[in-house]
Amino acid sequence: MTGGTLVGRDRELRLFADAAAAVRAGTPRVVLVRGPSGIGKSALLDAALEDLRPSAVLRTTCAPETAAFDAACGLLGSTPGAEPLRWKLPVLRSLDDGAGDEDHRGERQAVFRSILRLLHRVVLDAVDRAGELVLVIDDVQHCDAATLRWLDFTLRRAAELPLLVVLGLRTEAFASASPPFGLLERHSGTVLDLGPLPPADAAVLAASALGPRAEAGFTEQCARVADGNPGTLSRLIEVLNGRRVPPVNGEASRVAEIGRTVAPRDVLAVLGQTGHALDVARAVGALGTTDAELVAMLAEVPVVRVQEVVELLRCNDFLDERGSAVQVVAPVLHGLSALRREELRGRAGWLLSVAGYPATHVAEQLLPLPEQPPPWMLDILREAARQAPLQSRRRFLFAVYRSGPRDPRNRIDLAAVVGLSDPDRALELLREALTLTADVRERASVVGKLAAAGLAAGRAPEVLDQVDEVLAELGPVAEAGDAAHRDLVGYLTAIRVLGGITDLTTIGTAAPSARALLPADFGTGGDTVAERLSAAARSALAAIQGEPARIALAHATTAVRLIGPGEPTAGSSVGAFVCYLAGDRTTSLATLGRLIEDSAASNNSRAESAALAMRAMIRAESDELSGAYADACRAVELSGAAGRKHTVAPRVALASVLVLLDEADTAETVLGEATTSRVREYYEYLMTRARIRWAQGDAQAALTDLVACGDSLREVGVTNPVFAPWWVDLARLLADLGRADEAVEAVERGTELARRWGTRQALGLARLAQGAIARHDRAPALLSEAVELLAAAGDRVRQVQAEHLLGLALARGGDLRAGRARLRHAVDLAVRWGQLAHASWARAGLESLGGRMGRRDEVWTGSLTPSERRIVDLAAAGASNRQIAESLVVSLRTVEIHLTSAYRKLGVSGRRQLAGALVPRTGSGSRG
Repeated sequence: MTGGTLVGRDRELRLFADAAAAVRAGTPRVVLVRGPSGIGKSALLDAALEDLRPSAVLRTTCAPETAAFDAACGLLGSTPGAEPLRWKLPVLRSLDDGAGDEDHRGERQAVFRSILRLLHRVVLDAVDRAGELVLVIDDVQHCDAATLRWLDFTLRRAAELPLLVVLGLRTEAFASASPPFGLLERHSGTVLDLGPLPPADAAVLAASALGPRAEAGFTEQCARVADGNPGTLSRLIEVLNGRRVPPVNGEASRVAEIGRTVAPRDVLAVLGQTGHALDVARAVGALGTTDAELVAMLAEVPVVRVQEVVELLRCNDFLDERGSAVQVVAPVLHGLSALRREELRGRAGWLLSVAGYPATHVAEQLLPLPEQPPPWMLDILREAARQAPLQSRRRFLFAVYRSGPRDPRNRIDLAAVVGLSDPDRALELLREALTLTADVRERASVVGKLAAAGLAAGRAPEVLDQVDEVLAELGPVAEAGDAAHRDLVGYLTAIRVLGGITDLTTIGTAAPSARALLPADFGTGGDTVAERLSAAARSALAAIQGEPARIALAHATTAVRLIGPGEPTAGSSVGAFVCYLAGDRTTSLATLGRLIEDSAASNNSRAESAALAMRAMIRAESDELSGAYADACRAVELSGAAGRKHTVAPRVALASVLVLLDEADTAETVLGEATTSRVREYYEYLMTRARIRWAQGDAQAALTDLVACGDSLREVGVTNPVFAPWWVDLARLLADLGRADEAVEAVERGTELARRWGTRQALGLARLAQGAIARHDRAPALLSEAVELLAAAGDRVRQVQAEHLLGLALARGGDLRAGRARLRHAVDLAVRWGQLAHASWARAGLESLGGRMGRRDEVWTGSLTPSERRIVDLAAAGASNRQIAESLVVSLRTVEIHLTSAYRKLGVSGRRQLAGALVPRTGSGSRG
């Protein structure tokens, strides 16, 4: 509203007051405020809320083309209790890609319903805290259907709930059959149609904006020209003031003249009022700039006329903040023939190029290209692609691909960009390029890119034959005539080995012969991409075949020494994983951090998702469970846009974390079905599903998964004891079932392999498995050693398991006091590291021995990290998430992650319970 004053809306304010009174009496209400742009919807809402002063208002504005529940997140995302949305929404959106698949429809519906219930609970809690709640959604014409469905879900269950839902709707952008009307009909909503202000009220508004010296005739003329629209009136008065028109009756005639350029919102109607305006606007649209000299040259009109038309466009808001006529292009060029448009764009592009404009700007104006573009246009698009961000780069290269000659370079360049999000399409483009390439070395280069794309797409076996063919043409490394040839052969050989040993369908035959393929005399310094990839292949082979960890680690360290721009991520990813297996978590996590950062910078969502998933699995084993949770959520979110078959690793990572957080049923929903042939993903999937089934009480199904995992590993020749330690979980599960003898053979074989691998983690796992099935007199010593080794290795999950089993073993051996002490320690460690499932498990063991935990506040609040404690203290004192973030100079996301972790550790459901959880309790439990 002009001048910040609300005029002429008394009736609407009374209706708002009536709705609020009904809400306070226990009847939920829906109010729809609708009208055209500028009519004053937001001002009315602001004034109504100022008058009503409700206890709590949550407000959001919808944007076009949003994802499911985006508007709901805008309203409730930072509200206490809404934290699970952070992982539920990525899961739901990843399932949307397979929504038409019968196998996944039920899974999607289950997640969808769980989100509806979660949001409903958040609203109920908010009402409980505040006494009443107002939800305001502006621009509801853009609201996602899922949010509207949630509103309906909540309102159906909101009998006697003091809840007011206010929807703001812009009528000119709204179809009559849109969903909000169904919501209004079902819940007896009130519709407030905002029309033009009456002339008298519009004149009052104009007088208020113009000031006390404005004369009545002048203000009335302003009101008439604006046709009662407060937004148009505000714009008109702004132009009048800018042109220093005095607000006196003698100048009223100028109001109508100026108003003709302000009130119309149709660009063609505005331009039709001035001679040459359409030609100038077409030139502005074709050039993408208001540079007066260039526009004058293209439109063939004087510069002064150009300046007049540009001012006209600016007054009517047809220019953006940079002066680009983004709202002009389509309307003014639409009336031209296709041939005339092409000619105009071509001339504009040439002028821009000669004038020295950036290639990216020129390229934008050239698109779409003519059917047979001249070579200079293709050169500009290629140069623009080198300078542009990813999305524009893809458009430019695709235009060259479609319009250029049958040049393999066009396919190769486009594949490099497309492969970041769609490796399957990149494979097709590279195959096309291969058919257009005759030279042996050039073919070998294309095949190398083809093999890298195959690895990224999980389709490496499809391209191995082509790699073999080109290697046969090139000859062995020893016969290479120059360094470049030698490097090319080394690169292809390494990627051939990695492609063979990372896929379930080929590892069994590829692994035994892979070592012979790798040239023994090929450089091991890691100075080139080929050398680093070769080191990654050697490290993977050493790890798969269970050689001493120091050998695998030496190669892996070389593989991750440097990550060059454009380098295949497979080598660094494999190297990082082998570093982890070999006990060097620091190097592994540092490498994954670089991969995540580089992938995010280049918009390579698949590589970023894969690296996040791997880091989540590693961090989940240590004392960084909240970080693992954040990584896994982000990995699922990124992979959702990439298609279901690429979401296995992120889902496994998130499910693994959720099992540790005592959310087995949710983990089962997240995990879904196995749709992968990648070696690491498949075995991690089986191990995670076994743990979920065990947590759910289905021991037989868990045993089936663990045995299947072990059988498959033996079949393909993977002998690393840490890679997928199924034998450790098998020993624990069979011992729990009283069938320890059945695990002896697997434990003996695992122990033998662990000694050969030689890391502290491997030896700790061996002692844990041995202790789980040992006789009472041998178990304590084995499990004590397991605790020490696993603690030194940083494997916090298995350390807690060993502590728990040690407590039970000591008690069975007659030392009840020591057994209880160990179990208390297991609970304390599990809570401190966020492993709520293990905390419950160990607590049950303690209670079975007649023991109890000590003071609850010491156990639970002592488990908080220093960062969590600082954030929790501020939250308990009433600070909002944003205030906490500003106070501690951290991101809002960091606050949310730490609060979520703290809620779980403290056993509370939301912010309002924090104060009680932090109050010290008197008395202590029995230690006996």
